[in-house]
Order: sequence, then structure tokens, then C-alpha cells
Amino acid sequence: MNNKEKIFNQRVNEAFDSLDPVELELTRISFDIAERLHDILDEKGMWQKDLAQLMGKKESEVSRWLKGMHNFTMKTVVKLEFALQKPIIGIIGASRSANETVSTPVLRAMTNSPSGMAGMAPMTVAKSAVKKSTQPQAA
Repeated sequence: MNNKEKIFNQRVNEAFDSLDPVELELTRISFDIAERLHDILDEKGMWQKDLAQLMGKKESEVSRWLKGMHNFTMKTVVKLEFALQKPIIGIIGASRSANETVSTPVLRAMTNSPSGMAGMAPMTVAKSAVKKSTQPQAA
């Protein structure tokens, strides 16, 4: 490695060290979501324009999503999950392992409804998030 390359690498490392770790994590998650969207589109044989039409969005907006530089809102992620009938992100509660899932009556009803969610894998939630009201009441 020559001197110019060493200086360049040093400056790049210094720049990364000065970045906010929260912003870095947000960027990583945005890229992960974009990668997941690409995987789902490939699996379904869909194109960017198909997703735009399905979501009622301009193709240019979907293009930004697929580049990984979009700051996704939870609302957009949920709309994507419903439109594509596939989970985009998963949340793992601290009180359970990555392999454990919890399915509430509401989530089961959503995934079995005739509104197009049938066949979608049940979403997982932390056990602590399942309200007592979803449990059968003792008489």
C-alpha cells in the first residue's frame, strides 16, 4: 500500500469513527429492509413498477426504498407487509429466544382472513406484549 492509500484509509477510518452510532444503525436497518424487499420481489417475480402499483406510489419513491437510503416509518413497513403478504422485519423480545414465537388471536385472525393475509407467516411479538385480554377469561 502506498502513502496516498494509507492517508486515504486513515481519513476514511477517522470519518467513520466520527459518525453517530445511532445514524449508522438506522442506515444499516434501512439497507436491511431494502435487501428484504428485493428478496421478496425476486421470490414473487415482481418488479419495482409492480410494487409501486400495488402500494399506490410513484415508481421513483419505490426506487428510493429499494436503494436503502429511505427512512422507513413503521406505517410504511406495515403497509409493505400487508401488500406483499410477507413479513419485512421481526422483533425479538428480551424475554424470549429468536426461535420462540407467540401468536395472539388477533394475529392469527389477520393471517387467516380473506383480505389477502392468508398464507402470511404469523408475526411474532414478545410474550410481555401480549395483553391479558387476549387470554381466555376464567369464569
